[in-house]
Amino acid sequence: MGLRLFQGGIILGNLEQAMESGYSMIVIIGKSGSGKTALAKLLETRLKIPRIKGYTTRPKRDELDDDYEFVKEVKPWSDEEIMCKTEINGYNYWKLKCEIHYWQNQTIIVNPEGLLELYETDIELVVINLVVDSHTRFIRMKEEYTENGNDIDTAKFKAGTRLSRDAGFECLKVDWTVDANRPIEEVYADVKKIIEMQ
Repeated sequence: MGLRLFQGGIILGNLEQAMESGYSMIVIIGKSGSGKTALAKLLETRLKIPRIKGYTTRPKRDELDDDYEFVKEVKPWSDEEIMCKTEINGYNYWKLKCEIHYWQNQTIIVNPEGLLELYETDIELVVINLVVDSHTRFIRMKEEYTENGNDIDTAKFKAGTRLSRDAGFECLKVDWTVDANRPIEEVYADVKKIIEMQ
């Protein structure tokens, strides 16, 4: 059991190793609609902790979508240059090893398979799992899709599709679990406290 944070209350667990050595990478995991990208952007703008955006072959959801570097194909890079690769709905997502620095604090968002791959490296990790109930996640994603110009039926369909593919989070070893059913400002405040404790 790692340190867990629920709505501002800290339950002490076993994070001595991470706390003694500091951290090189804040790993944010969570199901679709849990607020991972919003949190990573706040950490980048307010605490100046760079986020590793990664790459994808999927099209942008809208003109403001800057969650990834959008490319047409994976081919310019070899398998040795890529990590945390996954495929969702026929689109590839990955990170470049050369952008993951061992000497610099960074934030990275990964899926369960990506986290398992990071555990195989010698990078110091602090893993934060954002937990949100499925109804709240559905509402968030539906609102995001409607704000981006989708009609309500299309927004519901897209949100439901994203919900249906989330799996593999239950058995992961994490350092912190954060209740993200709250406004992102409250989640950010709790994660900031976690970082300050490192």
